[in-house]
Amino acid sequence: MPASFLSLRHHRLDPAANVSGAPTGLRAGAVSAIAPVPAPAASDPGMDPDEAAARRHLHDLLVGVARPELRSLRATGSATAPPDLRRQRIEPSELTKTTVVVFEQVRGALPVFGSHALVELDENRGLVSASAELCGSSQPATLPTLGVERARERLARHLEIAPDRLAGVAPPSLCYFDAGAVAGLRLAWHFEDVPAAPVATRKELEDRQQDGHDLGPSPRQRRFSFDYLVDSEDGNVLYHYSRAPLAFPGELPTRCSGMDDDGSPQQFNGHFAGERYVLWDPHSNLRTFDLAGGDLDGPLPTSPATSPGDEWPAEARAAISAHVNAGRVYDFCRVVLKRDGIDGKGMTVESVVNCTSLADRSPDEWHNAVWFQNRMWYGRAKDGDRYRSYARYLDVVAHELTHGITEHTSNLVYRDQSGALNESFSDIFGVLICNYWLAPARDDVSTWSWDIGPGLGKNGKPLRDMSDPARLGYPVHMREYVRMVRDEGGVHYYSSIHNKAAYNVLTATDDTSKRVFSPEEVAVLYYLTLGRLDRMATFEKALAVLLNVTKTYYGNAAKRERNTTAIARAYADVGIVVRG
Repeated sequence: MPASFLSLRHHRLDPAANVSGAPTGLRAGAVSAIAPVPAPAASDPGMDPDEAAARRHLHDLLVGVARPELRSLRATGSATAPPDLRRQRIEPSELTKTTVVVFEQVRGALPVFGSHALVELDENRGLVSASAELCGSSQPATLPTLGVERARERLARHLEIAPDRLAGVAPPSLCYFDAGAVAGLRLAWHFEDVPAAPVATRKELEDRQQDGHDLGPSPRQRRFSFDYLVDSEDGNVLYHYSRAPLAFPGELPTRCSGMDDDGSPQQFNGHFAGERYVLWDPHSNLRTFDLAGGDLDGPLPTSPATSPGDEWPAEARAAISAHVNAGRVYDFCRVVLKRDGIDGKGMTVESVVNCTSLADRSPDEWHNAVWFQNRMWYGRAKDGDRYRSYARYLDVVAHELTHGITEHTSNLVYRDQSGALNESFSDIFGVLICNYWLAPARDDVSTWSWDIGPGLGKNGKPLRDMSDPARLGYPVHMREYVRMVRDEGGVHYYSSIHNKAAYNVLTATDDTSKRVFSPEEVAVLYYLTLGRLDRMATFEKALAVLLNVTKTYYGNAAKRERNTTAIARAYADVGIVVRG
């Protein structure tokens, strides 16, 4: 959260600190606890009723705020109050039987970058919980001093590239960026999807200091995609971050079989297309392509992998692994999380196997697997007399596909603590999904593997170990947290702190040594938390939202108290606490 943002948190199950229903004020880290709030009496005609209810609840929460810079967010005499919030999405949840309404703050119709307001409604549109990160800065500039082309030139100068490198970048949009208590709210040009990395990032890659998961180079490291916020008055770059981390109705799947890349027999859904069988599952919206050793920078095949019969041949092993593992992730989302695919709307998941990279030292191999441009791309490595695909690692597949879910929910900024959370949530679900399918006993975490990418790290070690990050040289406590420039602020390095907290939650026991949570409960709690985070969330904010979600999810008061206490303890053990 930016330093001068003001924070509001409320949950109706908190002890009532102010029974009048008015919070005592909005300040950094403030927590308001008020009595349960019923649904508003009326809503504006033509407005979605959930949005109208959410706006009225926010209005009521802000009534007691005396700070003049927030008056525009309060009462206006209209049922649409507060007016300076723009709705982003409305998400009903089968898991909690609640509806979440998410807004961003605007000033004069321009968004405030990183702002966030979330209201959770019950089935009667009563208030369950609310949280907000709002900018309190006043009187920002309303017109840019620099035009688009001058801002583009200043960005090119900052990146030390020729201006024509940015010629294909879409025209930027204006937004406000909170530059801190001293500089205040700045009017900025927001350049999106810029194919050029900051100078420091490029140098890291040249020095091979930034290797993410210790795998091979990612296409994101050659086909850069960064967002930049350029001050519209002086042309300075205020902020940057990496953007990275179709259903076909009426068709029926066909049951197929074949060996995966580990030599295990698999059954899976394909599609019979008249003469050949195609790796397309119309039920789960999965399509799997085989690049057959082609360059990942080249064109895609025009159709998914095919087979002459429903028993697939040995050369399809990589494609079968990708198809089966993508299906496992899809089924976990559908069954456990009640989510319809990566985007929650049933989008097709496309996987591409046997990718190579002509730009690398071993052009016939590519040591990576990555979610990029709404597809999964899988490299391969030589193993004896054949190649083996990275698609065979279910935990890695689930990790990368979770990046896709994050893009379509909280869209966490890939930098600093929010970027570390982006990586950590992918690690958490990588481990949850892998053990859901492959552990000896999915409900008994004592039988689980906590390694992520076993054998893919340095010296044959895993990429990560959620149970013991320190054995791989990663930090395990916030006292080890020091802001860094490399790795986009340590998104891979510091994710281990939050990973360790999640491990503590998964293995937490009560006074009788009984597990506090089942693995599926933990999956649901973290999934609901992910969807409620603001884009620039910190570790502390993640804990605060996780505690709020837990209060909503458990109806029994004793269980609610036990579970929130266990979570708070699990996070306190790594130095993450909710202050204020």
